[in-house]
Amino acid sequence: PHRFPAHLLPPPPHILPPPLTMATEADVVKEIKHTLKFLMKLDGEGPTCHYGVFFNDTDVGNTLETPFATLKACKRRGYVTFEGEMLFQGTHDGVLITVTEEGQKFMDS
Repeated sequence: PHRFPAHLLPPPPHILPPPLTMATEADVVKEIKHTLKFLMKLDGEGPTCHYGVFFNDTDVGNTLETPFATLKACKRRGYVTFEGEMLFQGTHDGVLITVTEEGQKFMDS
C-alpha cells in the first residue's frame, strides 16, 4: 500500500480547532443594545456621541467584539445615523453618531 508522508496528512481530530460559529440573532441584538447604551452615555450629551469617544472607550473595547461592525448593523437597522459609510479611528474621530428615536425604543425593549 501507498503511504503518504506524515506532513501531508490532516491533523488528528483532537488537534483541530473548534468550528467557527455564526452569531445568533440574540447575540446581535445584545451587541446592538450594548452599543446604543454606550452611545447614549459616553459623551453625556443625550443621544449623540463622537466616533473617537466611542471607539477609544475602554468599556466599549472590552464589551463589544467588533465595535464598528456593530455600529454598521445599528445603522442598517435605522437605530443610528452618521455621515459616510466607513469610520476610521483618527480620521473620523469628530464624526457625530446619533441614536434615532427608533434606536432609543429598541434599546428600552
